[in-house]
Parts: sequence; structure tokens; C-alpha cells
Amino acid sequence: MGTFVHHLGSLTIAPERKKDFIADAMRVFDQGGLFRLDYTAAFGKELYLLSFPSFEAGEQHNVADFQWTYFENDWWESAGVVLDEGRPYSGKIGWARFNAIVQAVYFLAEMYSETPYITYNDSFLGSTQAIRWLRYVLDRDVQFTWRRNPWLSYEMEAMEKIADGRTPEEPEPSYPHYYVKGNYEADTYDDLGGAIYAIVRSELKKLLEGKKEDMPSLITHGFEPIKYYEIMRSLDKAIEQYKSSSEQSEEEQVHFLLDLLMTEETQRKAICDAKNLSDIHLGTLLATPQAYVKLISENYHMSFWTLWFRVRDHIAPEIATFYNDIWKPVYETERISTELYLNISSDDRLYWWRPDGDVVISDDMEVWLERAATRHRELCMEAETQPDVSLWQKRFVTLLASNNRCLFFEQPFYEFLSNFHRSEYQAAERLLEENTGDSKNYKRLEAVYANYTLRKKVFGF
Repeated sequence: MGTFVHHLGSLTIAPERKKDFIADAMRVFDQGGLFRLDYTAAFGKELYLLSFPSFEAGEQHNVADFQWTYFENDWWESAGVVLDEGRPYSGKIGWARFNAIVQAVYFLAEMYSETPYITYNDSFLGSTQAIRWLRYVLDRDVQFTWRRNPWLSYEMEAMEKIADGRTPEEPEPSYPHYYVKGNYEADTYDDLGGAIYAIVRSELKKLLEGKKEDMPSLITHGFEPIKYYEIMRSLDKAIEQYKSSSEQSEEEQVHFLLDLLMTEETQRKAICDAKNLSDIHLGTLLATPQAYVKLISENYHMSFWTLWFRVRDHIAPEIATFYNDIWKPVYETERISTELYLNISSDDRLYWWRPDGDVVISDDMEVWLERAATRHRELCMEAETQPDVSLWQKRFVTLLASNNRCLFFEQPFYEFLSNFHRSEYQAAERLLEENTGDSKNYKRLEAVYANYTLRKKVFGF
């Protein structure tokens, strides 16, 4: 069985940034070991070969498409990037390394998105590990844009439920850890967003009857520290008093209280002063809009989301931006290597070895490569000086067709077919034959053959 990538919100990458996103996505797919499967047939045998797709949109194609995960030796439904739109796509992505790479590309898209956009997957592979790996692969600091705010994730899911005709339950009973340690996890968090999320999904009036220490604290800009607990409790009492003393209907009362959030400050203060509602006025300023609406919903036994979506896009500017300068973001910069992220060794990455790269060949692998080079020289001495090239081609194709779990790379495949008149290629084919009983060594030989720099260094051709 496979798993799918799910979405909250909508991906919007600015046209001027699409080229950068595509370049970053190409780097991620490459270093993650994903390849396209190219079908071919020769000498009555059918083969799939590995190639890396072009990331240049053209008349014949508009996608960079991947199906094969090198580090799993397995294929999945196509995933990749729609090049002209600059967006990722995928079908089933499995549970392991293919999943980890495809999700990393989606996380990258989140960071580029101009509008709220969060993705998640049923496998629960960690987004915190993914972003640390992205920093390593891209060799720069990157940060989650949207998922750092648990309240935003929570609100986006509520909006999606409402769009689907469902009413979000209050408080949210299922998978609350999604917003902190699950599908929507980030490596650092907006503390204010976390506090708002905790308040909205709580039974707030019951919480206010408990200990002050149960409520998160925040620092207001330019003032002494004050507690959410004290702000909420004062506002709650003020709303209770207003409800019991007002001669208006409860519907009119709720309408009045919500209107205060959407009223410019000078007018709002005048209205509250005239009605002797100074504590409510103070609450509109200090109690974050979400908490203010939450207390209204509980005091009047109404749906928080019904009330919230009535006001969220119309909140007075000075209320909406009151906390902007309070929370000072803290960013993580930790990086993890490809080997750690995918749980592989550097010797599994011979295809990616470069003189100035991050693949460090182990001492044991150096010994093995030296032995392979020695054996290759011996086989070169036994090579046919006037070979029947077609027989060598057939022999090569038959060998590859019998090892369909260790796929050969497309470019060296056609290179080998064209060069069996040369001793180096005959010897390389025979060396591959001699390692068919050891799939690990067989695959490593294929990797060296496809890495032209390393092949030259080891085998000299």
C-alpha cells in the first residue's frame, strides 16, 4: 500500500520565483536518489533504464517525472514538478525514502508559497528532519513559512472542513498533536500562535477556573509581563456582566460584541466608555481576537467557527497588528546529511561522488574499488581483439534484463552498446557478470560506471 500527500490551503508561487523553486526541486530530487524509468527493448529483452529528467519545459514535455527510488530499489506512482506552473505533484509515494524525498519537495513548495499552504502525509515521516536535510542539500538556511504557526494550521483545517460541508467540532477531539508533533510539525514554533491554538481548542471558561500556571504567558509591547489568565478572566467576567445586564436580545448582544472587533479604535473606545464597558474595550486590545471570540462563543453557547469566520477578514487594523512586534521569532539552523536523513551510507552514494562533493568513500570501499580495478585490468588483458560486437551487446542486454532490481543507467547503457569493440568495455561487462551473486557490489559497480569522473579515476576509461 502507498500513502498520498494531502494539502491545506493553496499553493501560490510568484512568477519571478518559480525558476528558483524548480532549480531547488531539481537539486532535492537528484540528491534524494529519484530517477525516471525509461523503457527500451533489444534482442528480445525488455529493460527499464534510469535517467534524470530534464527540468527545462519544452513542446514535447512539461513535467519532470520520477518513478524510481535508487536507495529503495523500487518504483512508485509518478511524482515530480509541473514545470510551467512550478508546482509539485504525486500519486502514491509509499512509506520510506521515496516518500521522504517527495514530501521534502512539497515542504520546499510551502516555503515558496505566497499564500498559506501546508502539506502532510499519512506516514508521519518527520517534517523537522526534512527541513534540516533541505538546509544541507541546498546549502543555505531555509525556514518553514506557514506551519510554524499552530493556530494557522488549525484554522486552515477548519476552513477546509467547512468548505466540505462539515462543521469543525469544538474543541477539536481528533489528532490534536497534528499541530505540534505530527502532520503539521515544524522545527520551531510561533509561541503566540501556539497559545492561540491552545486557547481556541480548549474549554476556556473551565480553564479559567483552574490555576494561573495552566495558561501561557506573553509580554505586551512596552508593558510589564501579564498573564493570559488574568486577561481572559477579566474579559470573561465583563462579558458575563454585560450579558446579564443588557436589555438587548442575545443575538443583538453577540452582534454588538463582534462589531467592536471591526470598529476603529477611537470609535470603539467611545462606544465602550458610553456603555461603561471599559473591561470589554481593554479585552479587545489585549486578548487576541481569537480569544475574544472564543469567550463570546462559550458565554453565548455558539459555535466559535461560525463567529470567527464572521469577523476574521474585517478586524480593525490596530487590533489585527497589535501583537506583530511582541513575538520575537527564534529560528533553527540545524542541518543533517543525506546519509542520516535517508539512513544510508556514503558508500551507497558512489553515483554522487565528486572530487569536491560530500560523498566520502570509506576505507573498506577504497580497498574494494582497488580490487575491482585490478580485476578489470586482468580482464582487459583477456579481451577479444576482433570481437563480434553484436554478441557482446546481446550478452550485456541479457545480463541487465536478469537483474531488474538493480537497474542500469540510461546514458552508460547506450555508451556500452556502442563500444564493445574496446577492451575496457568488454572487461567492464565481464566484471559486472562476476558480481551478479552480490547485489550490493553489482549495484555499486553500476554506480561507478555511470559516474564518469569516478569511473575514470578507478578504471581509467
